[in-house]
Amino acid sequence: MTKSDSKNYQRKNTRQIQVGKVLVGGGAPIVVQSMTITDTADAAATARQWQWRISAWKNSGLNAAQAEAQAANDEERTLARIMARYEERLTAYQSVDFDDLIGLPLKLLQEHAGVRDKW
Repeated sequence: MTKSDSKNYQRKNTRQIQVGKVLVGGGAPIVVQSMTITDTADAAATARQWQWRISAWKNSGLNAAQAEAQAANDEERTLARIMARYEERLTAYQSVDFDDLIGLPLKLLQEHAGVRDKW
């Protein structure tokens, strides 16, 4: 919808509910919640921010389930779910990313004494 289209838009009558501290529907003002610190219109910047957070979790040795378990808020929980989808895609394509190239050998050495002894 363009700006000029928005002038002619009629909102439908809906029942108002409260989600947390926010009123939704029933004539309440439209509320946009963002899980980024970037301009959400800048998709590339938003994706980079998510990539940095996922990278930080991976470099801390966390997988998506562990990141979700320690998430401090809804935004981090949602991003941990995005990370889970990303991990699924990497597995489906038998791929690793740069963080895996660092983390997987470390994990191998930590979890397998035989490998540690050999190297």
